[in-house]
Amino acid sequence: MLNEVKTSYYEPLYMLTEAEKIIDLQRARKSRQEASKRMYFIKQRMCGVIMIIIGCLIPTIDNEAGMAAIVCIVIGIGLIITRQMVMMFRR
Repeated sequence: MLNEVKTSYYEPLYMLTEAEKIIDLQRARKSRQEASKRMYFIKQRMCGVIMIIIGCLIPTIDNEAGMAAIVCIVIGIGLIITRQMVMMFRR
């Protein structure tokens, strides 16, 4: 258990080993968040690749669906190159 000492400035003070434990916990949390974010963008890019593949396959199935193919390809390219979170994935 972490022992914290209160000062007159309302700031907790920790011993060195306790402070190192807190720093390690913060680093581990940050590492998990970064890994989660990295996996999110991998999933988003894979969905973009799938959209491009679907867009390329649509004209082979139906010759009159050219506009749908173009829309799928544009959305797929957008999903691949964007640096924003645009999709929602459920866990």
